[in-house]
Parts: sequence; C-alpha cells; structure tokens
Amino acid sequence: MTMARGKAIERAFQLFIEDIVVPPSRVPDAIRALRSLDSKYGITSSLGGHIGDGNLHPAID
Repeated sequence: MTMARGKAIERAFQLFIEDIVVPPSRVPDAIRALRSLDSKYGITSSLGGHIGDGNLHPAID
C-alpha cells in the first residue's frame, strides 16, 4: 500500500470521542440534542456511556 493511500484510509476512520455529563433525569434530553446536531450538521455518531450516571460518550465519525 502506498503511503498516500494509507494516510487516506487512516483519515477515513478517525473518530472524535467526547465525554458529556448531565443529570440522569436529563439523559433523554441530551440524547435528543445530540441527534439533532447529527441532523443539523450531517454527521454520523454513535452513543455509549453510563446512562444511569448521566455520563455519555458520543463517538463522532
């Protein structure tokens, strides 16, 4: 594989992972807000975390 092709593939699979903390009662609102941002900016993200603690970890591709 050429170096240029390797760099292009590397960029194609980079993720930005963030940490968000909200009160557990506000988790549904936070999820709706994150999905709204996905739509607004045409991005793809997945969401994991510790929902019961209010910790969310969106992974933005």
